[in-house]
Amino acid sequence: MNLEPFATHAFAFLIGAAIGAAGHYFGEEYTDRRRDHEAATGEERLFKKISNQAPDLIAAMCSDLAQETSGLLRDFLFCQTHE
Repeated sequence: MNLEPFATHAFAFLIGAAIGAAGHYFGEEYTDRRRDHEAATGEERLFKKISNQAPDLIAAMCSDLAQETSGLLRDFLFCQTHE
């Protein structure tokens, strides 16, 4: 009995399965990155729209948060980009 055809087919199957798994993994990975980028871009657009509509309000919020010393507030990231 000749095992060479079996070994060749098994090797080809394993290589194909590995390529398929890698393709699926990278497809999911890059789709997740794209979704994260789109979400961040949407948030940036919203903040720019708000800052254009009410710049005095944003400036007042930033100055109030800059004076906060309790340490309980998280950073108001929008202030960091508009100082």
